[in-house]
Amino acid sequence: MSLYFLFVVARLAHSAAQARYKSKEFNKLLYQLMIEDTTNQLLHDDKLKLHISMKREVMFTVCGLFNLDYTLLCSVDDLFSYNISGHHDPAG
Repeated sequence: MSLYFLFVVARLAHSAAQARYKSKEFNKLLYQLMIEDTTNQLLHDDKLKLHISMKREVMFTVCGLFNLDYTLLCSVDDLFSYNISGHHDPAG
């Protein structure tokens, strides 16, 4: 059961990382297109200017408590490694 849970967390973290990367790539491409726009249509679009100026990044979280990224995967892996190696809580 714990190995399956680790796999699920790894898959979620990987998917979130891919989506975050794609979002960054989109912002770079949009910025480049706005710079290279010879008609100035993109440059004068207020919504696009606002999007670029806000510099918001995509970040997936678990109920707003933890970032859903590889650091969460490492934390979960450390937790399982700690429990598997025999260091169980005597109260549990």
